[in-house]
Amino acid sequence: FADTHTKLLVFSSLGKVYSLKSHDVPEASLKARGKPIINLLPFKNLEKISTFLPLPLDEKLWENYFVIFATKKGMVKKNKLIDVARSGKRELRDTGKLAIKLDNNDTLVGVKLCSIEDDILLSSSNGKCLRFPVSKLRLFSGLNSSGVKGIKLEKDNNIISISILKHSLIDI
Repeated sequence: FADTHTKLLVFSSLGKVYSLKSHDVPEASLKARGKPIINLLPFKNLEKISTFLPLPLDEKLWENYFVIFATKKGMVKKNKLIDVARSGKRELRDTGKLAIKLDNNDTLVGVKLCSIEDDILLSSSNGKCLRFPVSKLRLFSGLNSSGVKGIKLEKDNNIISISILKHSLIDI
């Protein structure tokens, strides 16, 4: 959910975070072709949008949330939302900031907002999934790290999506 006062964090496939206010995104009709993102943010040639993340309006709530990053090669990283959002100040619209270090040939697949009670679901291109609690994932304090291995992947298998699920106990 977003309104005109919502702060948006825009994460690129190269692991950078940019900041926008939702009212900076131009309005258009349903039949309009839109404007290139390069007019709003300084993306490089191969850089693409990975995630638009609307933040809660009440900044006091930011302390309660985490940001989960997932990369194509199965790396995951957990940061406090307050750390990422404070780094994405309005001035970063001009330059952006590295939010996650990526290895060669790795790209950022998705970024999600969650609480400590949620679960993370990683899905791969070969149809495999892995679900684990957010609380089991190590918390990183800075943005200058690559995270930890979230899922072991075979050759030619990549992460294609990340989802956040409400935690529930399952008895077998």
